[in-house]
Amino acid sequence: MEKNAVRSGAFARRRRDAALPLLFVAGFCAYGCNHGSMIYTPLLVLDGGGDLFAVGLQATVFLALAVALRFWLGPLADRRGTKPLMALGLAAYAVTTPLLGLCGTFAAVLVVRCVQAVGMAAFFPCALSAVSEVAGQRNSGLTLGAYRLVSSVALTVSAAALFPLVQSIGYAGTFTVMGAVGALGLLCVLAAPVPGPSQRDMERGAEDDGPRNPGLLSQLRQILAAHRLLAASVLGATFVAALGYGLVTNFATPFVEKAAPTVNAGVLVALVGVGGLVANPVAGWLVDRRDSFSTLAFFLGCLGAGVAALALVPAAPAGMPLVGLAVGVGYFGVATSAVALIAKRIAPEGRSSFIAMQQNCIDVGAGLAGIFFGTLFSFASPAVGFVLWGVVTMAVGIAILYAATDAKRRAHRV
Repeated sequence: MEKNAVRSGAFARRRRDAALPLLFVAGFCAYGCNHGSMIYTPLLVLDGGGDLFAVGLQATVFLALAVALRFWLGPLADRRGTKPLMALGLAAYAVTTPLLGLCGTFAAVLVVRCVQAVGMAAFFPCALSAVSEVAGQRNSGLTLGAYRLVSSVALTVSAAALFPLVQSIGYAGTFTVMGAVGALGLLCVLAAPVPGPSQRDMERGAEDDGPRNPGLLSQLRQILAAHRLLAASVLGATFVAALGYGLVTNFATPFVEKAAPTVNAGVLVALVGVGGLVANPVAGWLVDRRDSFSTLAFFLGCLGAGVAALALVPAAPAGMPLVGLAVGVGYFGVATSAVALIAKRIAPEGRSSFIAMQQNCIDVGAGLAGIFFGTLFSFASPAVGFVLWGVVTMAVGIAILYAATDAKRRAHRV
């Protein structure tokens, strides 16, 4: 028996060691296709005679459809397994991305972007769930932090590499190259030994209309209701952080350029990215060590302090590097620690649903930031808005910490 257990453990480790590199390469390919499409589709639309309204419309349709689909695809992945949906997501990018360069009308671009929204909704939550499951409970936080670094690297590479490609071979050639990258990612997913649902879950999943097998949305509600504190803390923190990130990316640069013309405002955004490179592995490591909401509260505090301090940059421009780093560390730290907490506390059977909702909070929060803060700034100065949202963000962190401490105190009484 002991020999069988040892052999089984060694086999599981070999599967994990084989799966993680393939999943990381697949993630790089998917992030590269997604970032490249988001960067260059607007330029394609404008060069094709479209206007800024068309640019905004394709981005809004893409994001709204992805958000809506995650409500269905997250629970579906929990029921059927993450690997089929990861393959579906990368297949959507591999097939449709080359078609972008061949689109002769804006309507064709919109159709392609809708199919890519399926790819975004299917791949990314499932990939995070699969990585956490393959990594195991002990190191899932650090592994997820390293995996999220892939997004930053892919954004940097795609932004730098695709521009000269467009200049030399045009949009059609560039999008074809991106499609080949997506196909490489698809092959990696198909080759990765990702664990699937148990046989019992497969049997239950086949009974789509059975009384013991709830609908996908009912399944999602049950999972969230069973983990109310985690759902409120993780989803609330992510939404607040995404609003703050959207505030910075939309309004910080013009505010600094207007209030302090001698300051290079572009450095601020670059430092936010640097902060993210630091925060992703650190946040995952901290959750591995503590597995508590204090990590989430800490990064919310960093983000809130950074956003509030933006109001002081015109008066003290020398402090801008610290402000940019605080915002980057805070936002990316919240996003990574939120996913890591989900991976630690939610069984694989419900993990994809939870992560899908966390990803929705990111997209919805960042998407609403422009409208929300744009409206606010019609009544108040940007400096007031930065301070206000910084205080709100820190207050949410304190509230999460208090709620977690109170829940722990009640559990001890029982």
